[in-house]
Amino acid sequence: MRSLYLCSVALLLSLTFTACTTLRNFGVYKIDIQQGNLITNDQLAKVKTGMSRNDVRTVLGTPLLQDVFHNNRWDYYFSYAPATIEQDKHKITILFENEKVARIEGQGLEKEIFTGGGEIRQLPEELRPKSKEQQ
Repeated sequence: MRSLYLCSVALLLSLTFTACTTLRNFGVYKIDIQQGNLITNDQLAKVKTGMSRNDVRTVLGTPLLQDVFHNNRWDYYFSYAPATIEQDKHKITILFENEKVARIEGQGLEKEIFTGGGEIRQLPEELRPKSKEQQ
């Protein structure tokens, strides 16, 4: 009788733990996580060999990693982890020689992830600066 009871408890516990693993996202809200610098291919195309560090910073922004031990290297890293699918990672490395861009490694994103580019990023009509003809 006691062994039947222990087997029943063991079976019940194993089914409970199995159910928890298959339904681990049930009822839990997960947020999208974005980290790093989002750099599109259009932005990366503006960076040319021979550009200064300040020019690169103007085009791409401040690099995520500036290693003290590798002063001639800037790393732009971007990761995007939506709650529902696997994480997306991108890495771009800019290598400098004599304070000028010597080599570019990596690839930017085809388009902006959140907005897809286009009209969404434009200012509303009432906030846009007026041209001389409109004034």
